[in-house]
Amino acid sequence: MINQKIFNSFFVNKFLIINLFIIFVAIFFLEFLYFLPSPTGDDLWFLKLSFNICRDNLFVSTDHSVFKVNAEALPWTTHGWFNQYLMAKLNFNCSLKGIFIFSFFVKIFSSILIYLILKDKKLKFIYTFILILLTLSIQLKLQFRPESFSIFLYLLLIYIFFRNYFFIFGILLAVIFFTQPIICFFICLFGSIIYFNQLIINYNKILLGIFLSSSLLIYIYPYSFFDFLNGLWHHKSALEGSYTLLDGGINQVYLKNLVTYFIKTTFLPFFGILFLYSYFFLIFKQRLLIFTIPFIFFFGPNTPMANYYLICLTPLLLILLTKLTNSKSFNSKKTSYLFSLTLIVSILGLSQYFLRNISTVFYYSEELDKTKKFLLTNKNKIEIYPGFSFMLDKSLKFVSLGNKNKEKIDSNLKIYSINGYRNRCIENINYKNKSQEIKIFSKKIFNSNSGYGIWVCD
Repeated sequence: MINQKIFNSFFVNKFLIINLFIIFVAIFFLEFLYFLPSPTGDDLWFLKLSFNICRDNLFVSTDHSVFKVNAEALPWTTHGWFNQYLMAKLNFNCSLKGIFIFSFFVKIFSSILIYLILKDKKLKFIYTFILILLTLSIQLKLQFRPESFSIFLYLLLIYIFFRNYFFIFGILLAVIFFTQPIICFFICLFGSIIYFNQLIINYNKILLGIFLSSSLLIYIYPYSFFDFLNGLWHHKSALEGSYTLLDGGINQVYLKNLVTYFIKTTFLPFFGILFLYSYFFLIFKQRLLIFTIPFIFFFGPNTPMANYYLICLTPLLLILLTKLTNSKSFNSKKTSYLFSLTLIVSILGLSQYFLRNISTVFYYSEELDKTKKFLLTNKNKIEIYPGFSFMLDKSLKFVSLGNKNKEKIDSNLKIYSINGYRNRCIENINYKNKSQEIKIFSKKIFNSNSGYGIWVCD
């Protein structure tokens, strides 16, 4: 439990600030100089759109996990898009470096906003430090998913709200909707219950901001607004094959997924416990929030693999809880236990992040240049590309853009990213086929490094 007397010291606060500075410098070192970790999974789907907008101003992408030659280009109507659009417009060279610079500044500004939001509460700095640490660890985990940028947006929304700029509040609310509609829904749900009176009194300014912002965003978007809404409605098909509690009930598969995505939670261990603690603590402060339980269940434990919704909402719950709690109440055991758990989750998550990425720099820092050279040299022989390939060079943009940019090939090399995949090759012909595990004191810690190495399969 956090000892209040120990942390009520100028020197300790200064020590925390120095540590926060060191953490950000280390992240800058890893992201800006080595572009780590290499994007994988859902990140790549969203980045396809961003690079296509940046290079050709096209709101298209291929299927979620397709990196084949002559893949079909599909209109982007199944998810929010503003994050990818803004990232594209600020990525002047359409480069890997550009997206990591964008991501780094999102984390910086999010941390500053947390400090500004909590400054008026006159809390001991340790609480602000812990919330910044948690938010940072969550944004590092979510990385290029829109939920990471959504955290920055709702922190800015909260800051604007408490300064009574309700017209700008409406503008930001529309921006969040076009970034991550589900997160926007939860912000409206929690906000309308907790701050109903302030919202009703200022509804005209808020609606005007929403209308003007939405009009501009709909004008920018190349498809109709109804196409967008219809795509969102049918996007639930993206989770087909994922086990849901409502469809299949509790069994071994569901329990395994629940533990994997809510307890083990790679790079954010025990997040599910922290979320539940924060959520029910907040309900205790504002009893009407009990009506949000069905929605939290449906978008959370019902489909464990979609844990990114609740991960994104965790800083929001803690910020709202802090705003609703009297400064004197922070001396209570319940609050101390909650923030102690928050600190533990943050440290575990950041430890995994730094351990894997620093080990990658030490052992595999040369792989980015080697992989890029191999892909460009063998461009006409490759059928399946590693997921991150379209970001390495403009000539590889057909991997994200679709079938109009690549002719028929006369070979069928299949190449997979080492980060996120076990070796899929029956016979590996990769240069220097060394083990890709990361070991500490001869004990395997991670299955693979976080760099840009590849499995080359024939």
